[in-house]
Amino acid sequence: MNAKLANSLIIGLVLAGTVFLSSLALPGEANLMPAIFLGFFALIIVLQLVPAMMLFTLFLKQAFGRVAKEKDAANKGQ
Repeated sequence: MNAKLANSLIIGLVLAGTVFLSSLALPGEANLMPAIFLGFFALIIVLQLVPAMMLFTLFLKQAFGRVAKEKDAANKGQ
């Protein structure tokens, strides 16, 4: 019973929000909502790039550090 009530409440809130936001749009004028929508997703992409670049630089450091250590070990063995 609680799940049905929660689902009905969510659907009602989404419909009310949709009706409210659609009433803000005036015909023939540029909307602010598409710009906010695109800006929000651009922000998500940028925020995901920061940890990705950190991981990539750590990967490169580990990969090239390991190669340098193997060369040093090979040179010492000669």
